[in-house]
Amino acid sequence: MSEEQTVARPEVLEKCIARAFPLSRRTFGAALLGAMVPPFFHPALADESPRRGGSLIYAVLGTPPTLDCHAANSFATMHFLAPHYSLLVKLEGEPMYVVGDLALDWTVSDDETIYTFRLHPEVHFHDGSRLTSADVKASLDRICNPSPGIVSLRKLRLAIIAAIEAPDPTTVIIRLSRRSPAFLGTLAEPWNVIYSATKLAENPHYPEKTIMGSGSVRREGVRAGLTCCRRAL
Repeated sequence: MSEEQTVARPEVLEKCIARAFPLSRRTFGAALLGAMVPPFFHPALADESPRRGGSLIYAVLGTPPTLDCHAANSFATMHFLAPHYSLLVKLEGEPMYVVGDLALDWTVSDDETIYTFRLHPEVHFHDGSRLTSADVKASLDRICNPSPGIVSLRKLRLAIIAAIEAPDPTTVIIRLSRRSPAFLGTLAEPWNVIYSATKLAENPHYPEKTIMGSGSVRREGVRAGLTCCRRAL
């Protein structure tokens, strides 16, 4: 390198760019994305009023190695599967916070080791069967204490759960071995979906081959590696 040549340090370049483009990273990213999105995808052209029903056809980058969310660790898997299933609680907003999904509300004991969830009473799986606390218990038990041959990648993340109870169809009680401020956020991770307790009793491996949840869309067809067609409910 000659004496006339210089190399700017990364922090210097960053300051120069910031002066040249006085936008926040989020605003700059949104502007850049808006410039890249074709006009027919522009949000302004979308119907502002949500409508029930219809079909959603979209491409998923990558083929899921498994259909079992409890055994998955790929976001390609979650992009494919998440709309079909419900969670007890979920993450929403930015910054993210925990809200109920199947849970209508919940209470926490004074020592923060007992969580009592009240479920929405009229939730059904796509086969028409009613979703109850038994399904929540069976699904979380499958994560925390998988039977032989069942893969549970989040067993250790939920190892703090000492017991799960379902005293009535709309109540779930989760007892922790100790207080954990991170518990609700961990429980809300999108992999912890709720499966049918009846189907799990018949075949603990059914989620590996069958998509049958209680989410906002129901699978109608798929072309491997290309597209998945879902029916909005």
